[in-house]
Amino acid sequence: MFRRPFSFQGRIRRLEYAITVVVLVTLNVIIGVAFSPKFPPWQLALVALLSVWLFVAQGVKRCHDLGKRWWWCFDPVFVLRMLFARGEHGVNEFGPVPKEKASISH
Repeated sequence: MFRRPFSFQGRIRRLEYAITVVVLVTLNVIIGVAFSPKFPPWQLALVALLSVWLFVAQGVKRCHDLGKRWWWCFDPVFVLRMLFARGEHGVNEFGPVPKEKASISH
């Protein structure tokens, strides 16, 4: 889990995606509320850029697990589906099942 989180290649499971969403939302709220007056705008912009990159990268990989193309991660309704829907069974055009891949490498 969490191998190459900033990459757009491969597939990830629901748990990894959900953890990413919860951590990003929590950190961005904390940074926005508690630290935004203390940091210069360029530092906040850097944090926002990294957060968006990570969120999109993980979303793209979750779309791949569901057998969908990358642009689906920008549909707000589909984001909810990514949190709860099971991924495709077996290998699809985006790679092997993440659960099987993890158990093989250990």
